[in-house]
Amino acid sequence: MEYHHRKSVFAQPFLLFTLLISNNGSAVDTNISEIYRDNSAEYIEAFKPSTKHTIDRLIKENMLDNNIPGLAVAIVTNPENPTIWSKGYGVKSLESNERVTRNTPFWLASISKVVMGTVIAKAQEEGYLYLDMNIHNLLVGGNFQIDNPGSSPITIRDLVTHSSGIKDSTAYQCSYYIDHGDGTHTKLINLIDPGFCPDSSPITLDGFLGAYLDSEGEFYDSGSNFTGLPPGQGYEYSNIAAALAGYSVELSTGLTLTDYAEQKIFTPLGMRNTSWNFSKLKQSSLASPHTTVDNTLSSIPYYELATWPDGGLRSSAFDMAKFLAAVMNEGTFASRKSNIKILEAGSVVQMLTSIQNGFGIFWYSDWLWNYGGKDHILIGHNGAEIGYFSYLVFNPQDNVGVVLLANTDLGDKKESIELLIADILELAKNR
Repeated sequence: MEYHHRKSVFAQPFLLFTLLISNNGSAVDTNISEIYRDNSAEYIEAFKPSTKHTIDRLIKENMLDNNIPGLAVAIVTNPENPTIWSKGYGVKSLESNERVTRNTPFWLASISKVVMGTVIAKAQEEGYLYLDMNIHNLLVGGNFQIDNPGSSPITIRDLVTHSSGIKDSTAYQCSYYIDHGDGTHTKLINLIDPGFCPDSSPITLDGFLGAYLDSEGEFYDSGSNFTGLPPGQGYEYSNIAAALAGYSVELSTGLTLTDYAEQKIFTPLGMRNTSWNFSKLKQSSLASPHTTVDNTLSSIPYYELATWPDGGLRSSAFDMAKFLAAVMNEGTFASRKSNIKILEAGSVVQMLTSIQNGFGIFWYSDWLWNYGGKDHILIGHNGAEIGYFSYLVFNPQDNVGVVLLANTDLGDKKESIELLIADILELAKNR
């Protein structure tokens, strides 16, 4: 079974808008070898020099072949006593030529969901919520209700396994916007289709969810926003449903998903370059999004997402490697100074084990890859947005994981990138 990553809601017509808002970025210089020098790279001594050289070569060749301006990778092995190798390649932006490092934050797109899944598992562990909790009950007395056809109750379990009956309609495009920093914003889709989204439509999480799911909302359409199937029956990958799952953390804990994640996961693990809150990260440190128009790779402005839990997390390869190492080690990051537990082992098992449709708590556990001459089941997620793509996967049999983040569209690069990741996993296994 092939896992279907987060799909761009704008597809090809959206590329036209980059002509209007790009900052005249130039194409990647064919003499790109100069860009790859990174003296801050921290190779792990556990890797043979030949392995390190091969991984370096494969990444650089892939970036050249796929016209990727910037990429960061991290490899996790031996999670019970973790060895992490992480390095940046290329540039954060074609305009500045500042180099990517292991600490450069990228937009994670849908691998945000596995972080959110881990936060939900933590909230369940602490007694704030449980998977069979009725989301309608959490919303009682709040800013909106869910008017799903048939009014069948939707549970958190339905949301995290993409079986809630909620689906992403064209109105989901109104979730994307550019924040001008002065209290105003522009909806991305309006740049190519003026008036598609009302300028006054909400950009807050609860505001957008209410506009989409409540029959009184401006985006409500029972036929377009819902599959018509009862919750728990039928698979429909939905970013709106995922955002609602993130909102359930706020409803049950009294803290935003952002604050709860920082308290329980990011701060304990020392993930200093990770946040759902754009303002908490230095803009100059971020990897800029890039897309290709008329065979020219150009940078585009940073944009935001009203339904931010489903894809708006920003993080670095090194931060995500620490997070992945903890998950791979049954919830504990075994640092040199002390063991840092973010989840109990039983919570990790439930989170990673397929509940329905191959999903545990947002973690996809039936991802079949072929490398090294045989099939492997990987656990993780990937993501793709305008200007970014990302992968976070691990092989539980070999205890090897990879994080790969890039600042351009995935597009037709998917097969090539996944072959690269397969090669890295095989090399890392043999070290």
